Amino acid sequence: MSCGSFRRDTGVAGPGEPGGVLPDTGADGTFLQSSGGLWVPSAYALPTAAPAVNQVLVGNGTNMVYADHAPARSYLLFGCGASVLNNTSFLYSGGGGGPNNSVTPITSLIAKTGVLYAATVLGAVVRHNAPLGATNITYTILKNGASSGMTVVLASNATIGSTTANTFSVAAGDDLAVQCDQTSGGSLGVRPTLALALLIL
Repeated sequence: MSCGSFRRDTGVAGPGEPGGVLPDTGADGTFLQSSGGLWVPSAYALPTAAPAVNQVLVGNGTNMVYADHAPARSYLLFGCGASVLNNTSFLYSGGGGGPNNSVTPITSLIAKTGVLYAATVLGAVVRHNAPLGATNITYTILKNGASSGMTVVLASNATIGSTTANTFSVAAGDDLAVQCDQTSGGSLGVRPTLALALLIL
């Protein structure tokens, strides 16, 4: 039996490691930890049940327990700039933009991005600049050219909005896009000229 370079048969520790003699036996669910100078049975107990999905083993000050751990997320960015949003247009995939600003129609390849693997779209965050006026802009997340049901409604004189409602699943090869629509009265001069949308998968 060994722990690091500690040898139980000699009781000799490696450089910088605790020394002492390892116990011959221990109760189920216990493990050894360093006391600073010796290897000793830990006062913590390991859980005997199996962890649930996305759980990790942590210490809670009393015992070792399983705690939820959010898996790594992926993000897709869409954006436009330089000019005003049209009545119905689409943000550039990848957050590009340019002198022509938003994209129309949805058939344009730069208006959508393909999904590489099956996932769930968990939410969206939208930011745009805030001109004078109170024109509402609806940002709709499209899946394969049709509304997914996920939207963010943001007044043009606001700066940021988000949603976690109407989550939806996607498969490898599906296309995602962000459509922006003016949903209440207002002249071109009061619409945002810069917009970014972040999808969270």
